[in-house]
Amino acid sequence: MTRPHPRLVGILAAASLALGGAARSGSAQTRAVAQKVSASQPAIITADIEDANVRQAMYSVRGDLRQLVLAQEDFWRARRMYAPEVSYLTTFHTAPGVVVQIVHARVDGWSARASYDDALGVARSCVIWVGEITPAERPATELERKVYPEAEVSCDGDGYTTKGEWAAAGRAYMTYALDKLMQSQTRFFAFHHRFTTETAALDPFIWDRDVSVAIVVANAGGWAARASFAATPGKTCVVWHGTLSGSDIPKTSAEQLSAGEDQVVCDGAHR
Repeated sequence: MTRPHPRLVGILAAASLALGGAARSGSAQTRAVAQKVSASQPAIITADIEDANVRQAMYSVRGDLRQLVLAQEDFWRARRMYAPEVSYLTTFHTAPGVVVQIVHARVDGWSARASYDDALGVARSCVIWVGEITPAERPATELERKVYPEAEVSCDGDGYTTKGEWAAAGRAYMTYALDKLMQSQTRFFAFHHRFTTETAALDPFIWDRDVSVAIVVANAGGWAARASFAATPGKTCVVWHGTLSGSDIPKTSAEQLSAGEDQVVCDGAHR
């Protein structure tokens, strides 16, 4: 198995640029601390300082685990295995008060849990997993028992749900696969002067292991494809290219969405 695999490409790039919750600015994790009632009244505090400190602590831990992803991939490239303990990772350092435990570590994957006490003294945790870690082995957060998709940090109190994170990840993974398919079909056409319905003929064409791609139509003038994701059954993404009849232009399974040529559209993307 060659590491890192496709779904880590964007994650590693994002991790090198962002720490903690800063990568999700404007999301449900951000909330106003004060709002102005009128010109004659002072601002009313809608979230107390403790709550702000709780969120800041969580962001710090999220940043630590994102850095752990980078440190583990560097370790794997040097030794072809993942570090079983954080002490092996000389470049990895946590924030004060944060304890990171690597729960599983093998040549093909690892998982970890970060524990910390927030500003109110409540024990909280964040977890992460990467690679060939089975669902039974993936650690869950202590309070909310959440497990997010691979290489995504899940934390107690982060404002996200397991279902929502898997749905968002599915759209990202399916979009990645269909983008790669467009590139592969273009290369195939350059050699054969036609497009193909056989994904095996498109070499290399690699996508996430939980994504299935079906090329539903292909001819000398165009092609269309649909992608599905195992964790979100009934939701699909579609794309098409070239000259196709109206009936051959695909629509997503749940919402019957279609888009313009070379544009990937997915169920649930507008939510």
